[in-house]
Amino acid sequence: MHTTALRDVADRCRGRLSKIAEEYAQEVRRLPGYAVATVTDDELSRTAREVLDLLMRMLAGDDVRGTLSAVSERVGRHRAQQGLALDSLLRAVRMDFRFLWEVLRDEADADEVLALSEEVATVWEAVEVHTSHIQAAYIDELVSMNRQLELERASLLRRLLVGETSDPTQLAHLASALGLPVLGRYRVLVAAPRFADAFRRWAKEHVAGADLHVIDGTQFLIVERSGPRTPPEARLQSAPAGLSPTIDGLAGLGVGWQIARRLADEVTEPQNAATLLTHWPMLVEEGLGEAWPIARRELTSRLDALSAGKRSAIVDTVRAYQSSGSIGDTASRLFVHRNTLLKRLQRFTELTGLDPTVPSDAALITLILARP
Repeated sequence: MHTTALRDVADRCRGRLSKIAEEYAQEVRRLPGYAVATVTDDELSRTAREVLDLLMRMLAGDDVRGTLSAVSERVGRHRAQQGLALDSLLRAVRMDFRFLWEVLRDEADADEVLALSEEVATVWEAVEVHTSHIQAAYIDELVSMNRQLELERASLLRRLLVGETSDPTQLAHLASALGLPVLGRYRVLVAAPRFADAFRRWAKEHVAGADLHVIDGTQFLIVERSGPRTPPEARLQSAPAGLSPTIDGLAGLGVGWQIARRLADEVTEPQNAATLLTHWPMLVEEGLGEAWPIARRELTSRLDALSAGKRSAIVDTVRAYQSSGSIGDTASRLFVHRNTLLKRLQRFTELTGLDPTVPSDAALITLILARP
């Protein structure tokens, strides 16, 4: 119902629309979120004039419902693109009826107040056209943006993992999308095909806020080597997955992915990850290629961090022991006490995780010490 009073009051309000729109814009700007939003004062005032003009015309009896709906949807989508928080938008939307009703009531003459009060439902319905469309469009645009972001992120991640990009700009973009530093240190866990469900449960339980990625049907996680949400090593080793060595920087994730994916096929139990140490013969048999420098660095990083003299003493001892297989002969050959030799071998194990006295470790030790 549109009474003469409502039409007349709405028409008069249009006569001072600029002032009303400016008051509305100022009130919105004071709401939480708008002060730091990318919505400029000019844009906020312009949008307020456009929407309020259509609302007043609608209340005056003009058939502008379709136009108002289209404008409201456009504003909702644009606010989502500008990054305005939904909570901030909803606060502004919820004040629309109160603001519009106060404007109409203040404009009404004494003999129009009673008739105007009978039009509360009409005013509410007009505002509802605007608020419902702006909210729906905002949410729809947000969903679309998130979907597009996921597709873009998946595309960049795929290119990175297959070695198609090392461009700094794309790496920075991917790092931003993943929330990870470009120069961070990472581990890659690729789900064992036969334990995919168990891997999802493990990730949910042990990796806080786990961002589970899927490429070509393969599930995997990227975790920071020493991030605040990174599980301890023992827990990583309990994942039903192939576990890569530590990777330096996002640019190296492709190699880490290759290692972890190959290891994932070797997982036989849902509580034990396949690692370089546990399955290195399989990796060597298939050819390590670019993976070998990373694999070697994972095993020798702590050893290589020693001073040149200390490192040389330990490495020379291990090589000499491997040559003879005898503690006594090695001690005599190096002119050191037996206890000194044992301490060096023990220290090597502490630093690398490999025991020179264990036959299954001996071959891998030979490989990692094949160069100075």
